Order: sequence, then structure tokens, then C-alpha cells
Amino acid sequence: TRQLMAPSVFFKAAAAAAAWSVLAQSLSLPAPGQEQWLSQGLRFDCTGCGDCCRVSGDVWMTGDEAQAMARCLGMEEHTFDAIHTDVALEPGGWRRLTQRPNACIFLTEQGGCSVYEARPLQCSTYPFWPRILRNRQNWDAEREACEGINAGDEVLSPEHIADQSQRWAAWIRRFPGDSAAAVDDTQRWAKHFVSHLGLCPWAQGSLESGAVRYVCTGTKDPSELAELVRSTAVPLLLSQHPANAAITFVVAPNLLREDFAGFVEFSNWLDEEYLADEAVPPESGQEGPLGDHIAVAGFHPDWQYGGGDDENDQGTAVDWEKRAPHPTISLIHAAGILGAEHTTQSIADHNEKVLEDLGSKAAAALFAKSVMMDDQGDGGSSGGEQGASEEENTFW
Repeated sequence: TRQLMAPSVFFKAAAAAAAWSVLAQSLSLPAPGQEQWLSQGLRFDCTGCGDCCRVSGDVWMTGDEAQAMARCLGMEEHTFDAIHTDVALEPGGWRRLTQRPNACIFLTEQGGCSVYEARPLQCSTYPFWPRILRNRQNWDAEREACEGINAGDEVLSPEHIADQSQRWAAWIRRFPGDSAAAVDDTQRWAKHFVSHLGLCPWAQGSLESGAVRYVCTGTKDPSELAELVRSTAVPLLLSQHPANAAITFVVAPNLLREDFAGFVEFSNWLDEEYLADEAVPPESGQEGPLGDHIAVAGFHPDWQYGGGDDENDQGTAVDWEKRAPHPTISLIHAAGILGAEHTTQSIADHNEKVLEDLGSKAAAALFAKSVMMDDQGDGGSSGGEQGASEEENTFW
């Protein structure tokens, strides 16, 4: 951070006003005549305490940033993905770092960053984030998390503050928030519906071990999704988790969402033909067709095994075994299935009993409340107004 600073206390009023104008426009802050607290610059001196890395939260990076971090660690990108990320958003290659409780995975015992030279923009622009620069109160309050705020003799110019904040604001504008929200939906479904009801032993084991990986794409093209499934299989096969505790959900909110029959046909083709003929990528270290290593299951918001319930038009109770908030393909190690204690038929029998005991209406209500966050139980998806407002989103 110090290397990026502009340690000049003196600056022309016109330059300061211009910098402030840019900053105010990008952050929707008050005009200079209403709020002057940034006009004299800010004191900030990073002490290297590491407190900003000892928090729980998401750390996102672009595809280029992920490549840079992989190079910094001397890793191939697919190995970096398999070990250090748990979410991928396509296109654009956005990645989310795998989390550990209350600290970044790259925080060293000495409080430093093991990838400091390649740290993502989210980290390098802190604490010059919109919510922190909103007003003096927010800036001063952030000192509880960062002892470098209002510390040291160096005063950072408004130009430097504007540059850092604009870079972060531009990054946010590019961030695929809809895809991230779709992953959030799917995570809630896996945890609060599938795992809560005990519908899949692999989902349960993956959630408990932290071996779940999510990939989301905005594509509407089945061939593009098939290629993504192929490339996504590599990190799954390279996973350091045991085969019976590793699963990847490929979420495709825009793929055949209104065409359930078409989605089933695509899912069957993916499993029975595409993966059976597609060779395992050499970087996975495996041999043979992908179908020998990866098992596929499709999930869809409108899944029906057949014979819906005319009274509430929500299908039968068993249909909820395969209903997800978005069209989704799950990938599981075939070795995990072959070595599992539960046979496919016993799982199906168990799920049928659980869901029929619960009932279709109760399943729909649980799905709506715990997955789609709809207290009214009408199944409204977060696919419309997704995410929190700027004021509510502390990630910003």
C-alpha cells in the first residue's frame, strides 16, 4: 500500500476539487460545498498488523488476478482453482477464495500476506472503499478494524484517494452480481434444503468438509455449458478432498429455464454421450473418458417426474428431490459413488419417504422460505431484485 501512496501534503485547490468531483460522482457522495472532510486529504499508514485479513467475508478476484496469484505461488491455474477457490463465475473468470474461519487463507502466522505482490484489487484498495469514505464517521469507525487509519504523519492527497476509490468502484461495476446471487441461492438450497432433509449423502459430506465448489455461467448455449462442465471437471478431479466428499454444482440460470423437457434431454446427453466420449483433460492426471470419473445429475426449478398436483400446481412431493433454484448440473466423483455405503436405489427410496412424509406443500414452503428467502412462501426467486442495496452491502 505504501508503494502506491502519493505523500504530498500540498496540492492545488483546482486539482483537489477535480479529484473530489470524480470521487463524489463515482460514490454518490455529497458535493464539496456540503461535505469537505476529504478536501484536506486523509492520514493512513499501513502497519502490517494483518487485522484486515482476520475477518470473515468474501474475497473475489478477476481471472487475471487469479492467474497472477497462481504464478505468485508457482502453481498451474487449475491447481490453484482446485485448492484455493470455491466459486467461479463465467464468463470473465471471476473467482472467490476458499474461506477459513475468521481469516484469509493466505494470512501467515506472522500476520503477513503470502501473495502480497499479487493480492487482488479488493485487498490493495482497502480502506478506500465507498462505504468507508461515505463520511467522516464511517472512516473513523473503520479504525476499529484498521489501526493504520488516522495514523502516521503522512497525509494522502484527494487525488490518491480518488484514484484508489475509482479503481475499486470500476471493479464493482464489472462484478457479475447476478451470477454471485445465483450461487448464493444454490448454496442456501444445498445447505438448508438438500442437506437439511438429508436428500444426498454426497452433498452432506461435501458441505461438512468444505469440499463444495460452485461454478455459475450466464450462457444460454448448451454447447458452451458442456465445455464448461468439461473444464470444471479438472479442479474436481484434482481436489484434495476424498472422492466421496467432493461435489461441484454448475449453475446456469439462463439455460433452458423455461424448457424443462429440453433441460432433461440435455442433461441426459451430457451424462450418456458427451462425457462418455470426451477424454479426461491431461492436466487432471487421469486417463479414459470423463464419464468414467464424473457422475452427472441435473436439477431444475420446474422438475417433475410426472403427474403434477392440480390443486396447487406444485407437482408431487418427490419432485422436490430434483428441484433447485436455477438449472443446475452437479458433478460428483464416480469413485465416491462406487465406494459409498448408500446405493443409488436406497437413496431414492429414502428421499421418496422423506419427501412424501413432508408433503408437497410443506416442501414448497420450506424451499421458498429457506432457499429463496421468501417469508410469504410463494416461491419468489431472488432472480429479480437480487442482492442488497449499496448502503446495505458492506462488501462495497
